[in-house]
Amino acid sequence: MKLPKLFKLPRLFKSHDPNYAVIDIGTSEVTVGVCREGDDLNSRTVLGVGVQPQGRTSVYSGKILDLDAVIETINLAFDEAVMKASVAPKRAILGLSGGVVVPRSYRVRVRREAPEEKMGEKEFEVLAGQIESTTMDRAQSELSGATGEEFVRVETVFVSYQMDGARVTTPLDIPGAEIEVTVLHYFMESSKVRSVNSLADQLNLEIVSLVDTAVYAATRWSEAHGDFVLLDIGGDTTQLVVIDNGKIAEDQSLFIGGRDITHAIESELSVGYEQAEQIKINYASGHLDQERARVVHGIVSEVVGYIVDAVVIASRSTKLKQFPPKFLISGGTRHLEEVTTALNSHPWAKENVFGVFPKIETLPDQESGFNELTKMEL
Repeated sequence: MKLPKLFKLPRLFKSHDPNYAVIDIGTSEVTVGVCREGDDLNSRTVLGVGVQPQGRTSVYSGKILDLDAVIETINLAFDEAVMKASVAPKRAILGLSGGVVVPRSYRVRVRREAPEEKMGEKEFEVLAGQIESTTMDRAQSELSGATGEEFVRVETVFVSYQMDGARVTTPLDIPGAEIEVTVLHYFMESSKVRSVNSLADQLNLEIVSLVDTAVYAATRWSEAHGDFVLLDIGGDTTQLVVIDNGKIAEDQSLFIGGRDITHAIESELSVGYEQAEQIKINYASGHLDQERARVVHGIVSEVVGYIVDAVVIASRSTKLKQFPPKFLISGGTRHLEEVTTALNSHPWAKENVFGVFPKIETLPDQESGFNELTKMEL
């Protein structure tokens, strides 16, 4: 696998090949999109999408347990997307889940020597190198001190820019006295990098970016939603990402998700796993008989209650005094009404998790981690 650049300059020119793939590896499914770059980030086109279910034992908590099975699933989704797009890209953005990729986010302000002059590419390149180096040292120190494990940097992204307090898409060709950059580093344990290397080699793709899907999406959503607590409810992991003051303040994996609901249905109704999964889908869409709907409602309420309890526990281990009072809900289980009911009915005031009672917003289908990856700068 080719590691991404230490930092990425704002794009001035398109590459010769505008096509690329987005591979989002979740615990319950793999989504692959074939995309084409436009003149800017807002004019990119998704040419074709392929979705394939993961095997039940292929991935757990974001960790690849059966590499051959995951590669086969990716290939099936890739072929489906290529067939729809009529083009086979050679490079890819890879999104992982479940806390396998460890983020560290920082906001850096720098005073410019010549504020009246527009920022040029050479000035920004020097500035970016200094920011990357300084924040990288800090991130490495934090990680080694917290875990004792050896971590490898796999990606660095400059998430957002401000010039004299005004948000800008790129700082190039803009004058100003002070530039503020939010930088996001991604790390992986050395042993896990080897699995990704093997995956990339067998797929015969150049991995140009490797990120945590939920974390990256949260940084993008902060532009529209401000500060919030993201609950990304996946297959066997719910990812909690806290955006505070415009940067990542917390990222935790809660080892409970939609598959726990399926397993409980499987046990309670004495059915196979596939049938239990279909019952869950039918329940979510309102197409389940009254008796079984009553049983499933109880199961879903119980599992969602565990997720809420896990949020409370996570809040006690954070450096933040309180979480920002807003939930964003994403992931495959987000549309179950029990999720918002549990969050709305919880006695948050007693827990002192939030300063005021939190607002709760379920993200629409078009706001997904996969969609944010398709708009990522290469």
